[in-house]
Amino acid sequence: MTLEPLDYEDGETWLTAQVARPAGLPRAAVLVFPTIMNTTPAVEAKARQLAEDGYLALIADFYGKRPASFDDARACAAEIRPDPLAYRRRLKAALKALATLPEAHGLPLAAIGFCMGGQAALELARDGAPLEAVVSFHGLLDTGLPAEPGRITARLLVCHGDADPMVPRSQVLAFWEEMDTARAHWHFHSYSGVKHGFTNPAPTENPATLLWISNGGRSAPPWHGRHLGRIGVEEVCSYFSHGVAVSRQDLLAGEGIPTSRRFTRGETVSLRTIQGVALVPEDFGAVCGISPRTEGWVAIIGESGREIIVALDWQFVV
Repeated sequence: MTLEPLDYEDGETWLTAQVARPAGLPRAAVLVFPTIMNTTPAVEAKARQLAEDGYLALIADFYGKRPASFDDARACAAEIRPDPLAYRRRLKAALKALATLPEAHGLPLAAIGFCMGGQAALELARDGAPLEAVVSFHGLLDTGLPAEPGRITARLLVCHGDADPMVPRSQVLAFWEEMDTARAHWHFHSYSGVKHGFTNPAPTENPATLLWISNGGRSAPPWHGRHLGRIGVEEVCSYFSHGVAVSRQDLLAGEGIPTSRRFTRGETVSLRTIQGVALVPEDFGAVCGISPRTEGWVAIIGESGREIIVALDWQFVV
């Protein structure tokens, strides 16, 4: 199923939604808020599944661009989230884009979201948006503008991992009290021992990949530095580039990126990896940077200032 781009605007900011249409008449129209990384293949898969189940789905655009990294995404989010009124205006622009689709006329409206998107869906509900239902999956629960009594008309379902480091229990309790004060119709499902990002159960099949490049050699066995002069690209879910000590802190898990998974006896597992080796000049020196070029190519820059252009599907690793 092909997603169709749809341009819309929030003030002077142009945004591009992705629309998934069902084969027949839609049962309802669902606004899908992505994660802090904006639209990703995992979120697109959720929209396609909604369309296959008979729903008209539209993936909102938070920023008007695709963040180049998690640091970039955090910076983008910091531009819209601190002001709750401006944040909600951005969210309502997406709802308007969905509601004004010809095939959405007369349909019930709902909103779902993941991580920051879960918070976004709840923010629309707090604002009194005309939604029948709102579902948050491992979403943030805090807000800069708590709901007023009687303001929330949507039925709410919050699916939360109790071991989510981004949403401590103090935030959960504050959310419950806010919803009670607002006289909202809410349900809260908490899963013991479950961390953030649980709707993506297979990290090896998700685009949560870090590009790790080194031609300095690994001193640990079994390499013992014998691969000097080569550049390797590996699929990892860690902070290897910052050293083992930082990697062990599991910082990516705090960002909602799965870094591990549980295997069971007899389970079939598909591991998707990308690896490559590039020949470098003798005076190249240590790698000091990497820069995406046109799609499918990257430039790797050495400390000597020389660079090599390498074929790499970098969209896979960001």
